[in-house]
Amino acid sequence: RLSAVEALSERLAEAAAILCPENGSEFSTEVIQVQVQSPTMPNLSLIDLPGIIRTTTAGQDRSVIANVDALLESYLKQPETVILAVIPANQDIATIDILERAHHFDPAGVRTIGVLTKPDLIDRGAEDEVLKIVQNVRKPLKLGYVIVKNRSQLELKNSVTLAQSQLNEDAYFEGHDVWKKIVPSSRGIKPLCERLTCIIVNRSMDRGPFLKWYLVDKLNKTESKLTELGIEIPDTAVAMSKTLIKIVARYCATLRQIAVGDYRDQLAQSNTELRIRYHVTQILEELRQNLANNVPDLNNEEYAHKLHAGVSEMRGRELPGFGHTRLLLSTVADELQAWQLQVDEAVSQAFNAYTSTANALAMKMTVQIPKLYDEILSCLHLTCDLQAMEVGKRVDEMFLRCTESASTDQDLIDSINVIRFSRFENALKDVFAAAKDNQIDAKQSKAELQKHILDTLGGFYMHYHSIGFGATVQLEDAQAALRAYWSICEKRINEDVESAVDMMLLQRCSEVIETTLLSRTQEWLSDPVRLSVMMSEDPKVIEERKHLKMVRTNIKAALEKLDVIIPGCIAKSPFTL
Repeated sequence: RLSAVEALSERLAEAAAILCPENGSEFSTEVIQVQVQSPTMPNLSLIDLPGIIRTTTAGQDRSVIANVDALLESYLKQPETVILAVIPANQDIATIDILERAHHFDPAGVRTIGVLTKPDLIDRGAEDEVLKIVQNVRKPLKLGYVIVKNRSQLELKNSVTLAQSQLNEDAYFEGHDVWKKIVPSSRGIKPLCERLTCIIVNRSMDRGPFLKWYLVDKLNKTESKLTELGIEIPDTAVAMSKTLIKIVARYCATLRQIAVGDYRDQLAQSNTELRIRYHVTQILEELRQNLANNVPDLNNEEYAHKLHAGVSEMRGRELPGFGHTRLLLSTVADELQAWQLQVDEAVSQAFNAYTSTANALAMKMTVQIPKLYDEILSCLHLTCDLQAMEVGKRVDEMFLRCTESASTDQDLIDSINVIRFSRFENALKDVFAAAKDNQIDAKQSKAELQKHILDTLGGFYMHYHSIGFGATVQLEDAQAALRAYWSICEKRINEDVESAVDMMLLQRCSEVIETTLLSRTQEWLSDPVRLSVMMSEDPKVIEERKHLKMVRTNIKAALEKLDVIIPGCIAKSPFTL
């Protein structure tokens, strides 16, 4: 804090030395902010931009030109900015770049005013050319020009005050043969301030609706930031206890709600990343697609060849198409292992989604109370780690059932029986068709008739049991049995995983976390010292809240003054066509 204006120059030099190298040849895009507070000061921002650089000097990087241009443009393009185009009076105005830049961003000229400096450096006899500029003849500007004489280096060295400097300036213009011809409103610092005040007031009137929209928008954003910082923690033990209970209860209730897809809490409504049920549903849907896409292609030639080779090696009647249950299990083993890896990955993603969402929720509700946040986080990770182990066991058991119960699973047996019955009917139709084509002759002997019947029934038996009908029938039977197996496994795995994630993750984790936190809360409430430590606010949050409250107060005051200056002013977005 500085109480004297004279000390400001030294402090600015110190700041510049920190931002730039000692040789002073570099440029920094960092802003040095000087805040002046006084009950008589207007709420106004003055920005002293660097001069335009056309070429670099020894030791300067070429990027400094682009950096300065970008910095200038960032301020010139703002419609609220009033541009003071500062021009040395001893230079040819035709070579001054700032006027063209100002015209580019302010083509109507409603916020650009020219300021001529250093009139004492103009050569004798060249004053008339400058006079034409000040009189707005040579290079007209809608808001015109003002000529000023600042303190010289000698006056700065001798610590001439600003008040004395203004008296010196008035005396200089009045005593000059040419400058005294300039109208008083176009010469000196004081007339410049008065003209700037008129410009700012007029622009405030014209842009009042836009300014009000900006202030209202800024106020809403400030209120949102204050809300994000959480409620202030009271000092008394009773009030502190109530606040703790309120925060923990809200956290537990909201966590249970979002776990089942209930997003009634304001945080869940305004933060889509907290919608855990939706995210987990997306993970499970992706798992369904992956499992469906990874069912073996039973019609693949290489796979069919491998399958037929296995069928040919075994004989038996346990499953149609397979000589033994072990063949079925060996055939599906690799695919089942790949499926389990996909299930494990999906379950892991679901737990990560739950943990990160519960963590984000805790951060938003306890941003101002870091110790309480740490306690919730500890409880969260401990609970999720334990439940992840339980779900992992459930998944292992699920895949174990897919292998151990292959020959006894009633659903699989029913599906395979459908295949048997279908083949039985097809074989019977084929045999009847053959018998019909070979009609019985009435003159046949008993022995010949007996032989015909035996041949017909034998053909049916061989057809039904795939005897003598080649590899095609055996392969088709094996493929049909595998289709039944994969269909049942896919359905059951999807249902079991969804049930495990729902019951053991989303619901059970939320229940355990709530029980644990409520128990710990009772412990904290029973110890006033521990409660006070637990509910200590983050100093950074306290400071930021204080700053935001000040900003809110200033914005509200500005809105009140704007309503006085422009009664009935209605906010209008500058982005509205």
